[in-house]
Amino acid sequence: MVKQLQSKLQQAQGELSKIKNKLNQLGNGGSGSSDMIMPDFKPKGQRAKSFLQRIELGTDFQTQRSNHYFPTTTAIRLPPAIS
Repeated sequence: MVKQLQSKLQQAQGELSKIKNKLNQLGNGGSGSSDMIMPDFKPKGQRAKSFLQRIELGTDFQTQRSNHYFPTTTAIRLPPAIS
């Protein structure tokens, strides 16, 4: 019983080491680094832009009807948005 358990444990360790080797080959690309290689990876264009280049202006136009005390009012804003 103990010998069977030991032999199954050795087989499992062998399979585990095979899988680890495959992962290392895929992840390293054979170069020896620990970073995974992503095929055809293109970073987002926003990451390459500086903070000032990411600021976009929006528009906000609000009109409110007149009441008894105040005339018709209009609010125009250009709020910045960071993308």
